[in-house]
Amino acid sequence: MEYFGQIVWWYVVTWIVGMAVLPVVNVIFKKSFDGGYGMARAAGLAMVVYGTLVLGTLRIVPFGSIGLWAVLLVLGVVSWTRRVEWKKWMLVEELIFAMVFGVFVYLRGINPDIIWGSSEKMMDFMLIKSVLNTKYFPPIDRWMAGQTINYYYFGHVVWASLIKMAGVVPEVGYNLAVATLAAMAATGMFGVTGNLIWLGGIKNKRWLLAGGVLSILMLLGGGNLQTVYSLVKNGAKNYNYWDGVRVIPGTLNEFPAYSFLVGDLHAHVNNLPFVLLGLGVMTIAYMTKEYQMRLSIIMGLLLAIYYMTSAPDAYIYAGLFTLVVGTRAITERWGVRKTASNILVMLGTGVIASLPFAVYFRSFGQGIEIVAERSPIFLLFLLWGWIAYVFSGLGVIKKKGVAGIWLVACVVFVIIPEIVYMKDIYGGDFKRANTMFKFGYQVSVLGAAATGYALVAVWNHKRTWIKSLWVAGFGLGMASVMLYPYFMVKSLYDGRVGSWNLDGLLFLKRYREGDYEAEKWIERNLPKEAVIVEAVGESYTESGRVATYTGRATILGWPVHEWLWRGNNDMVSPRQEEVRMIYQSTNNDEVKKILGRHDVSFVVIGDLERLKYPRLDEQKWMGLGREVFRSGRTAIFQVN
Repeated sequence: MEYFGQIVWWYVVTWIVGMAVLPVVNVIFKKSFDGGYGMARAAGLAMVVYGTLVLGTLRIVPFGSIGLWAVLLVLGVVSWTRRVEWKKWMLVEELIFAMVFGVFVYLRGINPDIIWGSSEKMMDFMLIKSVLNTKYFPPIDRWMAGQTINYYYFGHVVWASLIKMAGVVPEVGYNLAVATLAAMAATGMFGVTGNLIWLGGIKNKRWLLAGGVLSILMLLGGGNLQTVYSLVKNGAKNYNYWDGVRVIPGTLNEFPAYSFLVGDLHAHVNNLPFVLLGLGVMTIAYMTKEYQMRLSIIMGLLLAIYYMTSAPDAYIYAGLFTLVVGTRAITERWGVRKTASNILVMLGTGVIASLPFAVYFRSFGQGIEIVAERSPIFLLFLLWGWIAYVFSGLGVIKKKGVAGIWLVACVVFVIIPEIVYMKDIYGGDFKRANTMFKFGYQVSVLGAAATGYALVAVWNHKRTWIKSLWVAGFGLGMASVMLYPYFMVKSLYDGRVGSWNLDGLLFLKRYREGDYEAEKWIERNLPKEAVIVEAVGESYTESGRVATYTGRATILGWPVHEWLWRGNNDMVSPRQEEVRMIYQSTNNDEVKKILGRHDVSFVVIGDLERLKYPRLDEQKWMGLGREVFRSGRTAIFQVN
């Protein structure tokens, strides 16, 4: 019961955010079966955080709980000048949100650790702490003292905002954010699939519920055919859940179910509720007869959110939104002028609305290259065979709706990484890893949305042997891809020791108690602008742990990540050498120059520093400053 009050209040805050903007969402989704309720939380967070970001970037209002609640109040007052059309489906979607939120809160409590290793939780937590400790935007990069974050951080501002508004500690807020993300994605997916069914002419409530739930299951738990193939070939004892997201060598094949279960708050995952909001708007734009310019403006605003949250998604959905508008223009015979104006307004709105972020962001893409070696057909089948089968159901029915456009998009998204890739710092066998990852992730999202719709639409089609055969195949395929979460949950959560808790940093007390106490001391005593120095190691290790867990900047955190974000190694390598000299040099004057160059006030010495820098002389720091903290084998020195 220790966390009960925090969980409930956090839940209530998310509900208030959604309710504040519900009348506006209701206007956009007035033809929807649910009035847009399932996407209200995502819409509310987008509006509140975007408004706060603009005010913080212009240095009008500092980032904090007062400013956030003030922005929400203004939005609520303006929004509630309109009436809401209440629908019974709103209660259903609230129950879905509560159920998914509860399940993932429970799972996070079993394995709450914000730890290094195979995931990027430390990176995500660092970004959240950087935002929490900022006053204005853009926030300082706590892994690169003196520099601002050059990564897509809007999603991390969302979670930092909820942490501020709910008043929970970040290490608990992180795990509540994972649960909230899954719940918002679930209700957003229910809304998208439900509208495909409802606006597609199937007004049966039971079928709508069934289709929506199926799509949620696919989003939160569905894998690919690699799982069943591996089980048949190697047996259950030898199955590793990592194999499901590394199907094609040299690429990343992550899908939403993996993201939610592993618990990272990475850019592409943070963007999911907003992507689903966009798919909802797209469905309304295509499947209703009242297309207005305001829908182009809304899609443009969403493109800006995508760019700030996960930039590659903005380009992907700019193409998809344009395809939807263009197709609508052809079927409705808009003419060139109306078509061009809608597309230009959409793209122009996206560019202008993203400026608070874009003027400070420098793309780390290095151009487009041609793919030399393509993926084996069989591995592509394991990866996309199930989604291809889902979309094949559209061939059985006549009214395909916007799902027909999604099918075209998925084919294009699968083909693109087989022809070209975006060049980044990764070379060799991994040069197209990120390109396939970004496109493939969206194929998984669109495939999940189509899952429930395809089954419901085919089932309600006239009786034929083709229909019966397809439904039987659907059942077999769905059972196959739903095997994945069993093995992943078993691996990540089964046999965990310790009591259930939501504190993501409590593991440190068991692992390195001295470091844990030092970090708590820093949180209590050092200003948020303080710069510390600690050991530099490799990415995915505990290097940068003090900066990450306290939100105080260090000279250098994870080197490869900073190299990726900066687009080159020009700033990273010199800093690695400078930190080495700080700890091992016997020339105190040179050490003072480096400390002064980066405005370092405090030096951390723990087991990690002693291991990394074997010639470290702890006594020299008595001449350069004074000891201000010690617990076990961890000490902190304040430098003069």
